[in-house]
Amino acid sequence: MARDMAKATAAKVEDARASVRLTTMWQAQTAAGKDVASGQLAMAAVAQEAAQRTLEHQQGAATLSANLQAQKEAQAAAVVAQRNLSRAQAARG
Repeated sequence: MARDMAKATAAKVEDARASVRLTTMWQAQTAAGKDVASGQLAMAAVAQEAAQRTLEHQQGAATLSANLQAQKEAQAAAVVAQRNLSRAQAARG
């Protein structure tokens, strides 16, 4: 009878050890999953920041292009106005 109780106790101890090993394994996998998720979140944040900088650059480039076009049109209008003024002065003179 004592031998049977010792075997049963040894089996329970082995079950407990297996449970501890399984719990430790799940904890390690959970920690690894957290690390992967954290790394992915960091990469997403970097990608978002790069996209924002690209967008800001593109907006700046579009504004610059529009300003250069407006300046070019204003210069052309000034040339035409100067030509018309010269003609008007020549006609009066």
